[in-house]
Amino acid sequence: MSHFQKRNYHGYLRPILLKHWADCDLDMKIYGPMPRDATSKMNYIVQMKNSKYCLCPKGYEEIPNLKDILLILGEKYLEMQFSVRKIQQHFLWHAKPVKYDLFYVTLHSIWHNSVFEIKSKRMIGGFIKEKQAADGKRKRQG
Repeated sequence: MSHFQKRNYHGYLRPILLKHWADCDLDMKIYGPMPRDATSKMNYIVQMKNSKYCLCPKGYEEIPNLKDILLILGEKYLEMQFSVRKIQQHFLWHAKPVKYDLFYVTLHSIWHNSVFEIKSKRMIGGFIKEKQAADGKRKRQG
């Protein structure tokens, strides 16, 4: 779990967050403003890639409970992350199409919509013809 502040403090909660969590818990890596040099920028990128959460703090009363909240969310997060990984293959675009990749799914969607539209038009057309026939029959009877 991590929180980073790239430049200046924004709002009144970040200093409180730092005061409560900075260097207090090995699992909670919360840093203050980082220098603007190239080394720090790379360090920031590496830290962000290795963190589970990027916080945008709001709500002073939750700061002491932050770790508990994130641990509870972590279970749901892992479940959602697993689901994304399962469907991720369908959102990749390969130079040579692969079954069920984005190209395949897009073509299938276009085909499905065109077939459904044709069936809908036939059904609507058939319904209109049946209604016209029924109306003509009523006129002849009446």
